[in-house]
Amino acid sequence: MIWFEKHNIDSEDTIKTISFINKYFETNKCCAEHPNCEHPKSQTDNMLFNNDEVKAYKDSFYKALRSFLKKDYQLIYEKAWSYFATELNNFTWHDHVNYRGSNIEKVEEYSGIIYLNHSDRGTLFEDENFFWSIKPKVNHWYIWPSHLLHTPQVGTTENMRYIIATAVGVKVALK
Repeated sequence: MIWFEKHNIDSEDTIKTISFINKYFETNKCCAEHPNCEHPKSQTDNMLFNNDEVKAYKDSFYKALRSFLKKDYQLIYEKAWSYFATELNNFTWHDHVNYRGSNIEKVEEYSGIIYLNHSDRGTLFEDENFFWSIKPKVNHWYIWPSHLLHTPQVGTTENMRYIIATAVGVKVALK
């Protein structure tokens, strides 16, 4: 259900990306209602992949997605954001389904997360048959169907926990 792949993004690029995320967040918070919204308070908007400063992560995500799907696809939509925190508390279980109940045919939706630095707090998942967690590894993309409920693992981290998350819709080519 969850697939992962390691990517070789050098530590200098990661340091630059984290610095960029901190600056980006100052003017690109999760939504117009921030801080009176339901999003985590230290989450960027979902346009992160539109910035050259995160190109290495965007490229690595699409490389991982191609490996995961093992088919050609057409991108229908793309969302990518960053979240960072040391205190991980009071999160709601959620999914990233964008086309729930829509008539758009053959759109498959996938989500992904990559941990930019070491963290002992992963991501929890649940569906009707299973409950499991990601043990985070730096620079590994974890990809799953967007309908799976998930939430950050509650607790405190020694260092700031930085992630990039994605949600994409694709039409997979029939072969």
